[in-house]
Amino acid sequence: MSDLPADLPCLHVLRMWHAMWLARIDKAIATAEQREAETRRGAEVRPPLAGARVRPLDTEQARQAPPRCAGVQHVPTGHGPRPAVGQRAFLQRG
Repeated sequence: MSDLPADLPCLHVLRMWHAMWLARIDKAIATAEQREAETRRGAEVRPPLAGARVRPLDTEQARQAPPRCAGVQHVPTGHGPRPAVGQRAFLQRG
């Protein structure tokens, strides 16, 4: 005796349901394989780290370190600060 339903419509529904789940599982497998391949490829072409720190900076060294964007200057946009809401209405009436 089988544990599957005996009527044909239920068997068709069950088959369709399993086919949909197999499609989802196949898609998940393909995504995981692609992600692993990309990770492996990235590790192969990544250049070796130059000057990697052996230990982290302590607090005093971090305070003395120059900011990351030292030498990068602010580029003015020409707009200046925005006036407050009340001032904006006043300036528009002019």
